[in-house]
Amino acid sequence: MQPDPGAHGGIRALSTADLGEPLTLRLVRHASTAVTGRVPSGGDEVGPQLSPSGLSEARALSLPSTGVLLSSPMLRARQTAEALGLPSRVAPDWAELRLGDWNGLSYREIAARWPQEYAQWRESAAARPPGGESVLDLQSRIADAVARLRSEHAGRSVVVVTHTGPIRAAVASALDAGPAAFWRLRIDPASVTTLRYWADGGVEVAAVNAAATPFPSP
Repeated sequence: MQPDPGAHGGIRALSTADLGEPLTLRLVRHASTAVTGRVPSGGDEVGPQLSPSGLSEARALSLPSTGVLLSSPMLRARQTAEALGLPSRVAPDWAELRLGDWNGLSYREIAARWPQEYAQWRESAAARPPGGESVLDLQSRIADAVARLRSEHAGRSVVVVTHTGPIRAAVASALDAGPAAFWRLRIDPASVTTLRYWADGGVEVAAVNAAATPFPSP
């Protein structure tokens, strides 16, 4: 039985029609760096490497042996993917939200140097950091990335090692939630979020911010 979207606000009764296997999309947040949770690192640069504890987190991840493994181009995501010991390829669309001039600064520094722009960014999903992306920009980028996966890998298992922002964007879209939902989702390092997409457009949020092991089964 799978979710069936229909025409009434994206929800209708469950269908028993045989639509085949869904695309099972597992979104893994990269493991910890030395600055995780303290200094935002956007998708503008390669960014920090994993810390020793982060490498341990990455090695503890358990993945299915088959399927497609993609990684954000950020160093911390690529190192997490490499620790899995499976072939992977870089997918630039899954980079973190681009922070422009704010990249690598603490939120306190950003608020001190750009008080008006920072206040607008906190209040509006359309506001952009200088030289960066808005939340709406990120949501559009991730919606396009998911659409490509649904077209190219229907019925398969896909793992993407990525970041908090893209995972929040994907979950908010799957729930058909507004921009406010983006900031209300907690996504821990080395956690797993699982989404499923059926051929008729049905979508299921199977797990959010789950522990790394065991991996949710399809």
